[in-house]
Amino acid sequence: MSCDPINGNPAKKNAPWKKLLLVLLILLLQIGCTKDLLQAFSLFAFIAISDNMPGNLTDRDSVVDLYRENEEAFLKAAETGSFEDLKDIFGVSDVHLNRDYVDIYCGGTGMAPSSSYYGIFYSESDDLCAIDVAPGDSSALTERDGGFSWEESGGDNSYYVEPLGNHYFYYEAHF
Repeated sequence: MSCDPINGNPAKKNAPWKKLLLVLLILLLQIGCTKDLLQAFSLFAFIAISDNMPGNLTDRDSVVDLYRENEEAFLKAAETGSFEDLKDIFGVSDVHLNRDYVDIYCGGTGMAPSSSYYGIFYSESDDLCAIDVAPGDSSALTERDGGFSWEESGGDNSYYVEPLGNHYFYYEAHF
């Protein structure tokens, strides 16, 4: 399942509620609602719409497909160290270079304290927990569905990581 810039994430392209949010916002402006109510509604509408923007990949299959379809570019980035070039790939929202890993962020949903993050990271040492959204060390991970997961005891935080090969890993984190 690939993602194209016209239709966006196929799982989310049929979202009539986005139009409804815009119509409601226009109505609120027309009736002269209070500034606080308008600001609260605008923030909610922005979050709802931006979570579903084309290129905001928020599921495993879309992110793994992005890697598979652009594997040559990912391998070249690792070989040359020019990870910033990956920003040119549709579906890559941002690239963060860190000391021990590179975070290739592909999308997310929600707003703290209820948010989710999806992407790919590169770890030359193949550290499953190199990325900052992971638990402290890999001994906390359990095998699941071709990858490894962690769930916070007594909480709702979770992390899933899956090797893609060549020191690249799919990740998702929920807080």
